[in-house]
Amino acid sequence: MVVRRRKDRHRWRGTHVPFTGATISASPIPIGGDLVAVNALTGAVSTVRADDGNPRWQYVLEHAVPDDWEYGLEPIEHVVDEASETVAVEGRLFAAPYLVGLDLETGSLEWTVDGRESDLRSTEPGDGLLARDGTVYAVTETEDRDLHVRSIDAATGERGWERTLSRSGSGHAGFAADERALYHVGSLDRSGTDPIAVTALALEDGHVRWTETFDDGPITESGPESATGSIASIHRQPPTVAGDAVLVPSDRGLHALEKTSGDHLWTFTELVGTSGGSEVPREATTPPVVVGDRVVIGTTLAVYGLDLEGERGGTEEGGE
Repeated sequence: MVVRRRKDRHRWRGTHVPFTGATISASPIPIGGDLVAVNALTGAVSTVRADDGNPRWQYVLEHAVPDDWEYGLEPIEHVVDEASETVAVEGRLFAAPYLVGLDLETGSLEWTVDGRESDLRSTEPGDGLLARDGTVYAVTETEDRDLHVRSIDAATGERGWERTLSRSGSGHAGFAADERALYHVGSLDRSGTDPIAVTALALEDGHVRWTETFDDGPITESGPESATGSIASIHRQPPTVAGDAVLVPSDRGLHALEKTSGDHLWTFTELVGTSGGSEVPREATTPPVVVGDRVVIGTTLAVYGLDLEGERGGTEEGGE
C-alpha cells in the first residue's frame, strides 16, 4: 500500500509573527480568533490572528521593568482574564516574581506587581498562574520555601488576599478553580515526592475550606537546579474540576474528591506487570480532560476514558 503524504498542510507560516523562530514560554492562548503568546527569547508578548498569523500587537516586557533593575525580565507563563480583558504575564527579576498586566485589545501596559517588596520567590514554571472572573491567582514561595498563594485584581493590579500554606513551594503541581474555591495540588515534601496534599481555598478571602492528603505524589521528574535554587520538575499535572468533583492526577492514577468537603469519592488505578514479575500502577501523565460526561486521562503507555464515577469506558494502548 502506498501512503501519500499531503504537502503544505499548514494554513500559514510565521514569517510575519513576532515570535517566529524563538522559544515560546507556554502554549499560545486562543481568545476570540486571536492567539496570545509569550516569546521567552525576546521577552515579548504578542497577539496574532489565528486564521492567517497577521500580528495585532506586540509588547516587549523589558519596558515594564523597574528603573532600578538592569537585567531584564525573564517571562515564565501567562494567562488571559476575559472578564477584564487583561493579559497577565508572570516573570521574574532573578528569583523574585514580577507580574505584568496588559490590555488584551491594544497591548498597552496597565499595571505591574513587584514581588521584591514582599520577599517572595518564584516557583518553577508550570500552572502557577490562573485567571478567573476578574481575578488573577499566583503561586510563589516565601523565604522559608513555604507555598504562598495570592490574589490580584486583573483590571487594576490591586493586591487582594494572600495565604501561606505549610508545604513546599517547590512541590507545587498546579491548581484549578470554580465559582467558589481555588483547588491547589502539591507535595508536602520539598523534594517534590509523596505525600500529596489537595487544599481548597475560598475565592472571597483565601481561607482554607478543607485539606486532603494522599500517600502518593504528583508526577515529577528532576531537572537541573534553577536560578531560584529549586529543582525543576517537568511532569507536574494540575487538577481539573468536573461537576461535583476535583480530579487529581498522581503517580498511582487518578483521584476524585468531593469539591465542597474534600471527601474521597473514588480512585482509578490500573496495575501493569513488570519484567521482575511484580505489578505497579500506571502513572497519570496528563491533566484529566472532561468531555461531556467522560473523563480522559493519559497514563504510562495508555489513554483511558472514564465516566464521572471513575468507571472505565475504554482504553487506547500506546507504545514505542
